[in-house]
Amino acid sequence: MLACLESLVMIDHQDYRDELLRKRHPDTFEWLLEDERYQIWLKDEASTVLWINGAPGCGKSVLSSYLSERLARNPGVTGRGAPVVAYFFCRHDNDYLQTEVAILQHLLAQLLDQAPRHFRHYISEYNSRKGKTEWSLGRLSRVFRNVVTDCNAGPIFFLIDGLDECSGESQKAFLRELKYCFGNFTAVSKKFKLIITSRPEVLVRDHISCLVDISALNECPELRKDIGRYVTQEVSLLMSSKNPDKTLEGYTSGFLEARADGMFLWVSLVLDALRDDGDTSSDFFRETLVSMPKSLPDLYRRILSRITTKDRDKARIVLQWVVSAKRPLTLEELKIAIALRREATSMRSINGRIQGNIRSFLNSLFGSLLKIRNDNTVHLVHQSAREFLTDPRLMEEFHASTPIPVDNTSHLPFYICSEDTNLELAIACLRYLSLEEFDEDPMVDQIPRWSISITSNLFGLQKQYPLLNYAALYWPLHTLQSNAEDSHLWTSFRRLAQSPRKINLAHKIFIFSRLKSFHNDDFEDAEPLQILACHGLVGFAKKLLDSSIAINAQSRKTNALHIAIKFRHEPMVKLLLDRKADVSIQSGRYQNALLAAAAIGTKNVAKHVFDAIIKTKTGRKDMEWDFDKR
Repeated sequence: MLACLESLVMIDHQDYRDELLRKRHPDTFEWLLEDERYQIWLKDEASTVLWINGAPGCGKSVLSSYLSERLARNPGVTGRGAPVVAYFFCRHDNDYLQTEVAILQHLLAQLLDQAPRHFRHYISEYNSRKGKTEWSLGRLSRVFRNVVTDCNAGPIFFLIDGLDECSGESQKAFLRELKYCFGNFTAVSKKFKLIITSRPEVLVRDHISCLVDISALNECPELRKDIGRYVTQEVSLLMSSKNPDKTLEGYTSGFLEARADGMFLWVSLVLDALRDDGDTSSDFFRETLVSMPKSLPDLYRRILSRITTKDRDKARIVLQWVVSAKRPLTLEELKIAIALRREATSMRSINGRIQGNIRSFLNSLFGSLLKIRNDNTVHLVHQSAREFLTDPRLMEEFHASTPIPVDNTSHLPFYICSEDTNLELAIACLRYLSLEEFDEDPMVDQIPRWSISITSNLFGLQKQYPLLNYAALYWPLHTLQSNAEDSHLWTSFRRLAQSPRKINLAHKIFIFSRLKSFHNDDFEDAEPLQILACHGLVGFAKKLLDSSIAINAQSRKTNALHIAIKFRHEPMVKLLLDRKADVSIQSGRYQNALLAAAAIGTKNVAKHVFDAIIKTKTGRKDMEWDFDKR
């Protein structure tokens, strides 16, 4: 069972949940526990799902953290066995935590950890994975269905916060899974309860019938009273250090309550602006309050408009990394990332640009737009800030109304275009991996060949080079999501590929971070084409093949075709077959490419390989085998 649990656990949400819980003001959200709709959901056996929706910034995530803690402490229901409370927070700043796979994986991991008796629902799917490290959506869905239909289970509470922060396809896939499970309510355990929080536009009601909803949370009178309590205490603390004028304190509290419109976030951002300014006069407070924009996008505009011309380029680079990084960067990673330039060749060439006090630097540029969490990772203050920065219409309006000088590099200097930003980050990662130090540093030689101790040995290297782990893991993904035809990107990859030592260091980190239980010796001293086959980077592979690279080159046990088959990259398989990759070469356990495709590839991959064999045997290039009929 322990091995099964370890295969499920990816990220510990408790620290994140507890950090949100600490933001909760005393006595807030307690009214919800007595709300008639909440009580119906809790006690009515026909009401499985509670959907709480509201506008951005109204406190849904803090409410979720409170409910998860309260249900665990005092669920308010009775049943066989202790109640299980599992929670998941969808995160706009982490690509993985926006997927339906992550939702199911983390909820099911917490269930198994708290109630090992449910292992019977997992065992067959776990044993049938055949050594694969990652759980597929299909296997997770089958376990989930077994759990929610187990009528002998004790009380189970699942809570999913911020479903609107999931990517569009993942959101739809998860809702379809719920519709499938709850379509026939008689099969669902009466002790299973689910809470979902999101914005109103998520189509929860369209998929689930056994639903109780608390709509427009931001318009609830009880929530507005909570905001009033929050404002009163925070303004009192602020004024005690700024200006102890009771009349001014009352004016400030009344102004914020009247303007909040059900948004804790808006109040928090305004208070931060007042707190960060050195002026403590009554006139300043009144003038600042009156000038404060009423909407979140307008507050973000105000923050960006205060960035000076000389700092604009630095600010743009920071925002590119914070918005488009595939996971949140730590302060140490970020200060290296923003110091990198395309012409960098060594750490020596960028040391002079590294910020001495990165916290102070970020705060001086962005104020409350960025937040640094307890684990020293850097985040945007809210999903709405990401939406503002990535919406060309909002940014057009911002730059049209704000006197920010522009140069030839960008019509919208703070607009984060996904393709352009991924291109910049891909180049930065490749440049970092190509630094001279990775050819010179003796620590690289201490990395053993595919030994499990690589993890401990890499720790020292990654401490010395903070961006190494991120660059090695995510340069392929940034490349896939950018313009792969860009000449600078190709030049950056070729520079890395020219050093077997550097490119294999990056590949070792990737393999051991993502594929720990695969047959890793298959990838020892991999050739550049094999690494591209692993990642499905067809554009780069075409360029390498055009340069007459050996398509069938073996790295000890495998070649590019077998790797592309193994990772089910159909376009890469097709490219290699079109370029006459030898399908008869043995690779590892498989005598030839067809046997490999039949064992570990997809149906389409196997069809491509089979067609290539037929064409080779018959000499007919126009012949295709009707694979379905055979």
